[in-house]
Amino acid sequence: MIIHDTAQLRASLTNAKKRLRSHSREALKVGREILERGVKIGKS
Repeated sequence: MIIHDTAQLRASLTNAKKRLRSHSREALKVGREILERGVKIGKS
């Protein structure tokens, strides 16, 4: 999954937070991946 813009990034973070309530470990991994991609996009 490639995130092209901030709106998509925010939506993905929201989804990760929703998942956090039901599958905390999995969602933490997903959230970290999303954050790392967001940082890379910000730098590029």
